Amino acid sequence: MRFLIPLVLVACGSQSAPTTAVADTPQEESVVASWKGGKVTMSELEAEIGNRLVTMEQEYLLERYELMSRALDGAVDDALLEAEAKDRKMDDVRALLSAEVEQKITMPTEGEIAEFYGEVAGQLRGASLDEVKPMLTAELMQRRMADRYDEYMKELRKAKGVKSKLPYPDLARVELAVTDTDPVLGKRDAPVTIVQFAEYQCYYCNKVSPTLEALLKDYDGKVRLVFKDYPLENHTRAMPAAVAARCAGEQGRYWEMNKVLLGNQQALSDSDFDAYAERIGLDRAAFTSCLQSGRSEPLVRAAFSEGQRAGVQATPTFFVNGLLVSGAQPYDRFKAVIEQELEKR
Repeated sequence: MRFLIPLVLVACGSQSAPTTAVADTPQEESVVASWKGGKVTMSELEAEIGNRLVTMEQEYLLERYELMSRALDGAVDDALLEAEAKDRKMDDVRALLSAEVEQKITMPTEGEIAEFYGEVAGQLRGASLDEVKPMLTAELMQRRMADRYDEYMKELRKAKGVKSKLPYPDLARVELAVTDTDPVLGKRDAPVTIVQFAEYQCYYCNKVSPTLEALLKDYDGKVRLVFKDYPLENHTRAMPAAVAARCAGEQGRYWEMNKVLLGNQQALSDSDFDAYAERIGLDRAAFTSCLQSGRSEPLVRAAFSEGQRAGVQATPTFFVNGLLVSGAQPYDRFKAVIEQELEKR
């Protein structure tokens, strides 16, 4: 029996945005509507709604892939859990999961609950911490349960030597430039480029960080990561945080600041930036001067505009060699695209 973990969101917010791809023009001009003195051709119709059609097609292909991936994961997980429970002479899978999941998580502390309250207070319509504490505690426990389940299944898959290869959908590639002003981790001539559109008040932008770190380690020299700012309008401290990271980058400490900001999403005030600058060893005067000058803000806005043109609608959004990977997907989702791209070389 499968251990049921509810599906969770993998992206923060949404923003209506166009996509750069357009539908192919039919080889033969066909008239789809006509009247005295006028007509509408198929090419004109597709030019009018081409971007929307391409977006719909890509969303369908990705949803189909996700459905197949979940079905494959579920089938593998069921078989592994049944076999492991039998090998360990346990009554059933529930006993195994109780031992490996439920009994290995802890209750959230008062501080953790208060921090979580700060993250979601805007959605609680003025409810006090005491009023919603049971609900917040249950949600945190559910998240911990899901995280531990994922961790255990990774351990079990590794121990059993599981290998799976589900072809990634054939999506239209999005052309994205990588310039000298873009923060890059990994070799600049790596054959696979992961472009990440993200921001610093997005929970899932931080949640996916360990996955990205693991990919860069496992594919050292073969994968590079490019961070492009995409501060959402409803996150008022996302833009200042992006500017702070850029200013740290002027002193060669972009990624150190990036990590600190993502890990402290509820502490993004100007005074917090100063504290982080000291923590990572920045020249405080130069950092403050950069913040006050505003010279980094155009770079952030340029990255945001680039994301809009690429069709980004939520954070985080990734493009692996131009192929869309939407949201904070697990390691294996990225691996499937990376392996597919490396095989083409």
